Amino acid sequence: MEDATIEELENLEEESLKIERDAFEVNEGICKECGEKLIKVVENKSILDGAITFHIIKLKCLKCGKEYLDLDQ
Repeated sequence: MEDATIEELENLEEESLKIERDAFEVNEGICKECGEKLIKVVENKSILDGAITFHIIKLKCLKCGKEYLDLDQ
């Protein structure tokens, strides 16, 4: 509705959406190298003798071993 009149805009109805908490979480994908299904892997990395731990979530291909941090990588 790029060229809508003010009257048309006033007649629009309001809509509401409910988005689940994990709606944007990526849990699977397809490997760009070999076409196999990727699995979700959580890797824990600690620094400063375990004082700080990072949880790195990756997608990994079991066939070719390629790892992705996201599907656009």
